[in-house]
Amino acid sequence: MKLNGVWLFCGAVVIVAAGIAPPVSAVPATPSAAPTLGNDALATAGCQISGRAVLCPSGADLSGANLRGVNLRRANLTEANLSGADLRGANLRGANLTEANLGGADLRGANLYWANLTEANLRQADLYRANLRGANLTEANLRQADLRGADLYWANLTEANLRQADLYRANLTEANLTEANLRQADLRGADLRGADLYWAYLAGANLSGVKWGNTMCPDGTLTDTGC
Repeated sequence: MKLNGVWLFCGAVVIVAAGIAPPVSAVPATPSAAPTLGNDALATAGCQISGRAVLCPSGADLSGANLRGVNLRRANLTEANLSGADLRGANLRGANLTEANLGGADLRGANLYWANLTEANLRQADLYRANLRGANLTEANLRQADLRGADLYWANLTEANLRQADLYRANLTEANLTEANLRQADLRGADLRGADLYWAYLAGANLSGVKWGNTMCPDGTLTDTGC
């Protein structure tokens, strides 16, 4: 309302020069609420969320949970049951997933940089284009897992079970695959430059188009052309 050249806004007085329209007060934007679906699933499993930290009790049941895009950076998920969980695009950077059950979980595009997946079950998990750089997958079960285009640079896959895994065009440069089981695995177009395959099992593996370079073969010899 204008009164004698003075604009009144909800009790506040604003004096403006003649001929100049009064400013329109912007309504403060309501902060977008963080997705609650994933947090609800974590809370139900007994996990504690404090700021950016997520601490779950050993063996927390998150099977089938919708955790898509949830921030689980450095979360403690030791022995957690995440079988069949939706973790697409989730941030699991530096998370502790020791002995966790991720069988059949959807981890497409997930960030597992430097995550600890020692002895974790990832059988038939979908890790398409997941970031597993520097991840510890010692003795992990990755049988029939989808690792197409996954980034496993410098990952530790010592004694990992990758039987029948799909590693098409996966990045395995500098990866440690000592004694890994790669029987019948699909390694077409994979990058194995600098990888350590000492004592690895390659029977029946498809090695078409693999990139070799200073790669250690199962017999301990180095090659630039193929094992």
